Amino acid sequence: MEERFTTPEPPEEASPAPPFSILPIPSSRFYKKKTRPTKKLPETTPPARKASGTMPNTTEFRKRDEANKDLAKEMKGHFVGPMDPNDYLEAFLPEPKPQPKRSVPKDPWKNVIYRRVSEEEMYEPFLEAVAQFTPGMKFFDTHTTKDMEADYLSPDVSGYLESDLPDDGNKPDFSKMSLFIEFKFRPKQDPFEDPERGKSINRNTFHFEKDTEEHMAHRGQIGAYSAAISGSQFRVHVFSVSICGDTARFIRWDRAGAVVSQSFNYIESPGFLSSFFRRYANLASRQQGYDPSVSKPLEDEVTAAKAAFKKALSDPFMTGLDIKPETYTDFLKVLVPNFDDATIEKPFLVPLPLPYQCRSPFARATRPTLAYDIVDKRVVFLKDYWRPETHAKEGTIYDTLEWYKVEKIAKFGTGNDVRDHITLTHEYALKSWACHRAPGEEEPIIPCLKQYRMTLLVIGRPLTHFRSTKEFVSAVADAMEAHDEAYFKAGILHRDISVGNILITDKGGILIDWDMCIRLSPEKKSARRPKRTGTWQFMSARLLQEPSASHMLEDDRESALYVLLWTALRYHDHTDNEDEDEDVDNPEDQTDADKEKDRRVKQKNKAVETEEDSFLKRFDEATVAKMIDAYDRAADNAMTVNGKKTSIRQTAANLIRAFDEAYTDAEGEIRGGVAKSSFLTAGSIAINFKGLPQFNALIQDLCSKFAYRYINPDSQTHTDNREQQIKARGWLVETMRNYLKTGDGWLSDDAATAQDTVTQSSTGHKRKLDQTRIDKIQGKKKRAKSAAV
Repeated sequence: MEERFTTPEPPEEASPAPPFSILPIPSSRFYKKKTRPTKKLPETTPPARKASGTMPNTTEFRKRDEANKDLAKEMKGHFVGPMDPNDYLEAFLPEPKPQPKRSVPKDPWKNVIYRRVSEEEMYEPFLEAVAQFTPGMKFFDTHTTKDMEADYLSPDVSGYLESDLPDDGNKPDFSKMSLFIEFKFRPKQDPFEDPERGKSINRNTFHFEKDTEEHMAHRGQIGAYSAAISGSQFRVHVFSVSICGDTARFIRWDRAGAVVSQSFNYIESPGFLSSFFRRYANLASRQQGYDPSVSKPLEDEVTAAKAAFKKALSDPFMTGLDIKPETYTDFLKVLVPNFDDATIEKPFLVPLPLPYQCRSPFARATRPTLAYDIVDKRVVFLKDYWRPETHAKEGTIYDTLEWYKVEKIAKFGTGNDVRDHITLTHEYALKSWACHRAPGEEEPIIPCLKQYRMTLLVIGRPLTHFRSTKEFVSAVADAMEAHDEAYFKAGILHRDISVGNILITDKGGILIDWDMCIRLSPEKKSARRPKRTGTWQFMSARLLQEPSASHMLEDDRESALYVLLWTALRYHDHTDNEDEDEDVDNPEDQTDADKEKDRRVKQKNKAVETEEDSFLKRFDEATVAKMIDAYDRAADNAMTVNGKKTSIRQTAANLIRAFDEAYTDAEGEIRGGVAKSSFLTAGSIAINFKGLPQFNALIQDLCSKFAYRYINPDSQTHTDNREQQIKARGWLVETMRNYLKTGDGWLSDDAATAQDTVTQSSTGHKRKLDQTRIDKIQGKKKRAKSAAV
């Protein structure tokens, strides 16, 4: 049930109460991002520290095995099991009625493992055996080929409905795959461990998910396959089978978690595996996990959609996008529920292939796309995702913003929860057999999610497709104007200012994706939730360093700075300043100005070092070591410019990698922000954006303003004044627009051009936080603990 907000105070210019109920957005323990991903860029960004959120914005290439292990860490705690295989089949794969006549072969699965010496030898006998139970389906060995549209993934065996076969069955196609089977040769490679039967154990403390590197990689591997199916199709849930030697498990994946069956020996008990495939092949498509609100369109609908897309994308304002109207040849018909009555559904056509952005199986899985409105004959923006049932519907949030007359936002079209599409994993998390809860956990960390679908009556260009830097900065200023109005008029804090949540329209920039905002009371101007919210690359350094900190207005404004800097580094020509830290060999050659500059730099460095020491005291030595290693990997200092060693603040490649910085502390919490706070407190950012003196000055100005949050202040009065300044209504918007007013400081034709900023970690010079300082910091910490005893 959705709790309700109390009716808010109306804006000054309005007298009546709002003609609708305002719903709450309470705490959720679900959203926590834990991996750093590949390089694709979305049109909108999911706000969670998960592969789904960080994948589109990272600048680093990563190995598949590393990504699988990170995904396993992210998924930890979201597998519920072991469920009895009989109960599993009855709950999720009911017997078809009437049951088809069949002859059951003797020992159908024996040859899968009998006399086999490798995993590869198991595939062919499995394909022969499964064909006996799956009329209307085809299974293929796909372990040697990869789906290039889905991160080059390759399940061992892929299953398809005969009504929707891929062009080449020997190549995996996640956009058509119905389910997958993953093999390992030995039972001990099973990524899950069941409690010993007949032995009394505490299921709250039993480790169902094995935590060795090998098992985590395996679990991440099958998680990636599930995410690829759900991300390439409209699916409510997905089934898979994990076979390890002569044992097997069933897994049912939905967007909140996965229910895992007990392991069974399919040679000794062949009926479980036979029954699974026989039942699956005879299930209705909805029971198999397909979304019944999605179907194939009529031919005349496709013709109309093609014409509408061609007209919309041929508009001069939309030129420069990577989208070509002629590539829109295939479509799906998607029904969007009405805002007032969800039983009324309106048809839209979305182009194929679907945008594959969510690399995590457990996520909100935000899917943004353009769509053709069949009824009103226009192209709109369509968004599909899974929301916690306790969160407000986004349509209600837009209704609130419109009532408060917040400008620079998109006009809401229609939208609501999609039928009865709801995740089920949470229902099994508290079963007596479930080894899921952490010690002392009374409630599951697995939420109940509902599918939500909506449209906005707008189309626009992503922020990364700006025609000039001035247009780009102006769009960010417009978006932050909407942010200000929402906060100061309606008491709504957006909490996900990111590059994907700002669109450029023919009327300027707009701020979208309000689904993770929070409503604040008049006396409370910050938002505290158990887990932080936002897109990792753009979150404030403070929230990355302190995951439990309250989310404040200043954090969103700091995010806007990172949007400006990240976008410019990725899409505008720039140079590194080689002379920033150039050493002067002979002090006698220094002028008074040089000496004064050196004094100020040393003073600033001392303040930064003191602040770092204060920050690091809170962690044990192992965590500090991980932190430094993460900094080294994310902000590698091994670069040189013209033969000179440089710091992080002197190379664009290092600076942009600071956005990806992440490390795990001793408690398993994901943190970051060290590199961000370092460049904010550096005094200057030695990157020059060519031909943009006003933009360079703007970035420097904003960095100096936000730096106060991360250094020890010279005086409390100075800090209080700076804090009040960056909290003031309109401060950030006015600052950006003041710089925009200087016409001769901006270029008119510097459209977005992708820069070579995708980097890989290397083993060069490390961050200058040496072991002596670590020992000193930890020594102080140990002495403080001893004194307290």
